[in-house]
Amino acid sequence: MTIQEFPRPPATSSSDDPLADYVRASDLHGRVFNRTWVVEGLIEEQRLYEVFGRWKEGKTIAVMDMAAHACTGRTWGDRRTVETLVVYVAGEAVEDIEQRLAAWQLHKDITAPIPFMIRTKPVYLTQQEFAQRLYQELKAWRQEFPDMAILLVIDTLNRNFGPGNENSVEDMGAFTNNLIDVVVRPSGCTCLVVHHTGHGDSDRGRGHSSFAGAVDGSIKVSMDKSSGQPVVTVATKTSRSTEGSDQLSFRIETQVLPGSDNFGNEVSAPVLRYQPNHTPPVQQNPSGKHGHLLKAITLELAIQQYQTIKDSGCRIPDTVSVLLADIRKEFDLKLKDQKSVTRRQAWRNNFKKLKDMYPGPGDGCVFCSVPKGVAGFDDD
Repeated sequence: MTIQEFPRPPATSSSDDPLADYVRASDLHGRVFNRTWVVEGLIEEQRLYEVFGRWKEGKTIAVMDMAAHACTGRTWGDRRTVETLVVYVAGEAVEDIEQRLAAWQLHKDITAPIPFMIRTKPVYLTQQEFAQRLYQELKAWRQEFPDMAILLVIDTLNRNFGPGNENSVEDMGAFTNNLIDVVVRPSGCTCLVVHHTGHGDSDRGRGHSSFAGAVDGSIKVSMDKSSGQPVVTVATKTSRSTEGSDQLSFRIETQVLPGSDNFGNEVSAPVLRYQPNHTPPVQQNPSGKHGHLLKAITLELAIQQYQTIKDSGCRIPDTVSVLLADIRKEFDLKLKDQKSVTRRQAWRNNFKKLKDMYPGPGDGCVFCSVPKGVAGFDDD
C-alpha cells in the first residue's frame, strides 16, 4: 500500500449542494441520540483521550490494566467494558509491557488468546508518513478482527512524537492533526495517549496546550504511598461525555512470572487490584507567584544535579534529592528586596505543599525528591 493511496479527509464537500455540510436545527427534532462506551462512564468509543501523570506514578500499568480488561470484556473496577481489539504502541520499555501483560493473564488465570497487540517500535506522529503507516496497520488488524472496535494506546506521547519540540505549537499541532485526521477518524478507533505532566504542574500534560484543547477528555493518574503499599488512582479531569468527576483506585500487587534472573531470583511484575473504598489524599500544590517561584527553583536545582552527574560520566539516577535548605536559600535570594517577614510568610505558606508535590521518604524528610521525567532533564 503506497502513501498516495491513503485517504485524506476532504477540506470541502464533494456535493454540488453548497449547503451539504450543514445541519439544520429542525433536522434534530425526533432524532435518537445513542452513546457507546468502551469503559462505562469513562472512555467513549471513537474519542481521543489524554492520560497524564507524574513520572513513575502508574500511568502505564493503569492504562494497560484498563485495556486488558476491555479486550476481554471484563469489568474494570466497577465499570463494565465492551470487548475491544487493543493495539498498544509501546514507544519505550517494551519488555516491561510484555511482562506486565503476561503477569495480568496469569493473575486472571487467562490461557486462551486475547486480542491485545503490542507494537514494539514507536510511531513518530509528527511525520505524516508514520501516521499513514499506523492507519494501514489498524486497517489490517480490523480485517483480522472485523467485528471488534479498536482501542489504540499511544505510550507515551514523547516517545511517539518524533522530530520536533512538544512546546512548539507547530510541532504539537502536527502531532495532533496527524493523530486525529490521519489515524483516529479514518480508522474509527478510540485512542488513549499516555503523557507526562507539565513541568512543575501536576494537573496538566506537559508541552503546548493545543493537544489538551483537541482531546475529548483528560484523565489523571496519581499514586498514594501513604499506607506503605502504593495505590494508583485514575480520575477524570475533563470530559466531553461526562461531568468529569469519576475516579477509581487500585492497589499495586506483585505477580510472579515463570523464569528467574541470572542469580536465580524469581521474576515478577506489578498487577492491580481494585480498591472500591480508597479515598486518595487531597494534594495542595504550591500556587500563586511565590508557589510558582518555589517550584521553578526546585526544578532548576534538580536539573543542575542531573547535569553535574551527566558531566561526571556516572550513571544518571531516576531521582535526585534537593535539600529544602538549598531551596530556601535560593528563595530568599530571589526575594531579597522584600521584607524578611514577607519572605518567611511566603515560605510557610508553600514549603509543605512543595514537599507534598516532590515527596521524599518519610514525613520528616529534609529534601524533595525530583524524578528525572518531572524535571524534564534530557539525558540523551
